Amino acid sequence: MSTAPRPNHPPTGRPINPNSIIRKFLHWWFRAPAGIAYVSVNGSIDMTAALAYLDQLAQHDGPKVSVQHLLAGVIGRTLHHHPAANARIIGRRIVAVDDVAAAMPVNLLGTKAEAGSELGMALVEKLQVRSLRQISTATRSAVKEERAGKSSHPFIGLMKGLAKRMPQRLLDGALDAMDASMRTPAIAEQFYQTFPVTTGLTNPGAALANLQGAKFTGGAFSLPQKLLHVGTLWGVTPISDDVFAVDGQAVVRPALPVLLVFDHRLIDGVAAGRMMQFAVHVLQDPERWFGPDGTHEGPEPWQP
Repeated sequence: MSTAPRPNHPPTGRPINPNSIIRKFLHWWFRAPAGIAYVSVNGSIDMTAALAYLDQLAQHDGPKVSVQHLLAGVIGRTLHHHPAANARIIGRRIVAVDDVAAAMPVNLLGTKAEAGSELGMALVEKLQVRSLRQISTATRSAVKEERAGKSSHPFIGLMKGLAKRMPQRLLDGALDAMDASMRTPAIAEQFYQTFPVTTGLTNPGAALANLQGAKFTGGAFSLPQKLLHVGTLWGVTPISDDVFAVDGQAVVRPALPVLLVFDHRLIDGVAAGRMMQFAVHVLQDPERWFGPDGTHEGPEPWQP
């Protein structure tokens, strides 16, 4: 029996950096969480059509579109057509939001910015109307700034500045005060004008290679109710071969495991299931939604 080549040594970790910006911030964010309202569901999506579409886009001029850019576009269209999941909770009120804005973690390990933080953040706004090429340009620009040690958004810069300059106890106090102020509707509304995030797209399995004898399919995540509110979080792990039933036959296809975390105060399981079905529908017919060259704008399908 043949086996795939294996590296001489598995990946090793890095020394602990207790003063890392992201570690200090997360120490506060996950401190004594209460009233977790998030529920998670996961599944696996056949990516045959999506990967063929990305190959098709590569034949056209324009910024390269990756799987992540396509997923961001799919999330934008999905939440536009399921607006209840894109709403915000401010105090005890549910507030409708027209635009979809996604926060996406940026890995900083091995980059110029690594000394200060292992993780950065890119925010891409108005996903529901952007073309895939526009999403690619905006995302790549934010990632480039984050990896160069700069902040791609003023709020992200403020958070990094606080974490960098303050000891943990003072940082906790400052963040507690900011969090308390967000319970005032007028302040919260003003804040969201500055940092209009409504959803998140993360790839916790990005570093997980397709290892023989191992299969990574999903996870779970509980969002603390602190500082800002997002209605959904979408997580993915690497695409790998999996078995699907097609016309009653078992076939092997490239599969994308997807985890959807949603706020149960906004939607219930039925609505979440319909959202997942909508996302699958778009991923399995991406040209209809984004056009043959990835330049179609707007939340509605492309019309030839």
